[in-house]
Amino acid sequence: MAWQSSPPLKMRLSGAPRRRFLVLHLPFWATDYLKRVEPNLRERPLVLFEHIKGGLRLAAIDQSLIREGLRIGQNLADARAIIPDMEVREIDRSLLETALPVLPIGTPMPVRWCRS
Repeated sequence: MAWQSSPPLKMRLSGAPRRRFLVLHLPFWATDYLKRVEPNLRERPLVLFEHIKGGLRLAAIDQSLIREGLRIGQNLADARAIIPDMEVREIDRSLLETALPVLPIGTPMPVRWCRS
């Protein structure tokens, strides 16, 4: 059995559009974006939380907080016990979804969201 790296010739000639996917992993984008929009947030570490299964869980965190031992999905109360002076906000996914299509380079791009 031979490994085929491209679609068969019949499939390529059918005129069907080929789809290409780009996966971006931007783990600190939400907190970085909010710090750019609201400069007063730059002074303190920032975490964003959301309601998951009846609890408050970290949804996004500053890069500096990773070094302090925080992680995505962690209970907010546990995170506050580790770092009590951090800025805590509820994540606004609709705001972040409208802000992502225009990345800092200024190139608009279509975005289709896929949630896991």
